[in-house]
Amino acid sequence: MRKGPIRGLASALAGFALVALLATPHRAAADGACDWRRPDSDMRQLFPEADDYHPVYKRPFEQRDLIESRLGYKLWGWENLIRYYVIMKGARRVGTIYVHLTPDNAEVVVGITNAGAVKGVLLQRYYGTHREEFIGPKFLGQFRGKKLADPFVVGKDVKPACPELEGASSGLTLTVRKLLVFYSIYG
Repeated sequence: MRKGPIRGLASALAGFALVALLATPHRAAADGACDWRRPDSDMRQLFPEADDYHPVYKRPFEQRDLIESRLGYKLWGWENLIRYYVIMKGARRVGTIYVHLTPDNAEVVVGITNAGAVKGVLLQRYYGTHREEFIGPKFLGQFRGKKLADPFVVGKDVKPACPELEGASSGLTLTVRKLLVFYSIYG
């Protein structure tokens, strides 16, 4: 049985669309910001005095040059949304929480004080190896108190979670510093 030209064209287009969909690299969040999966639990851990939060969404288009000059490198093409949460106690701001992807697709939650220091770092999602070392306080606790002006060199200022995770540790360190840059610009 012969297919008509329209039916053949429709089948070919559907096939191309399916191939394009499957071949497109998928990121956990196509915009760099990812869902905050456990806001109540994370807020209690990072800012126990807090009782509310307010989401803020920024597109880095106008500030992209400033962000990249402070970072010392270009943002990834998919980083087109900066999402953060102003953490409140009544009418008083007590801090800020950023939720972002690392280069390895781990989802990191970073609490930042009003003075611009890291209050704490939590991983809400990580599928790599040596999970216990990577999400543990020995590694993540190194970021507590760090400010943007502090050094962030892995192996010198920040010890990797373990020798096998030097790359993932570098990616997470890079992301924490990036979020401090975002905080310095957006608050």
